[in-house]
Amino acid sequence: MTDDQATSTEPEDPPTAESAETAQPVENTTPDAPDTDGIDAAPDDGLTRRDHRYREKLRAAEAERDTLRQNLETMQRREVERLAADHLTKPAALWTVGVELSTLVGDDGTVDPERVLTATQDAKQQLGLEDPKAKLRRGPVVSREGTSVHSGGNSGSWSDAFKR
Repeated sequence: MTDDQATSTEPEDPPTAESAETAQPVENTTPDAPDTDGIDAAPDDGLTRRDHRYREKLRAAEAERDTLRQNLETMQRREVERLAADHLTKPAALWTVGVELSTLVGDDGTVDPERVLTATQDAKQQLGLEDPKAKLRRGPVVSREGTSVHSGGNSGSWSDAFKR
């Protein structure tokens, strides 16, 4: 045996508390460690790589489903507000009354115009809202019409109009 081998087998001094605090953790850099492709699962969890791939696909499908569900709900709300705009000046008032989207959607998933009409009529009664077409039927309103101080007398000629 050589001196190099003899010194390498001798036990080292135990680390002190100061050296333990300043010691850097050693990373495992063994080349035979399996590559997990970014999977944060423990190697002994009993699942194979195939199982992990299926779980990732499942999570992606669930995220896509949730996104599509939100998009569908947004489109249904817009359709309800479009239909309610024929009966309400501000269709968003329909939601302030407490109407739920699920009550306005039929069994097939489409917005039911009759249910929207019923909900808008209830909202008009509860909030005291006016039909947007009522303003058009009334016509323009001229405030203080006929309350002028000067009553326009019947002067018969143009020359009388310029004399005043």
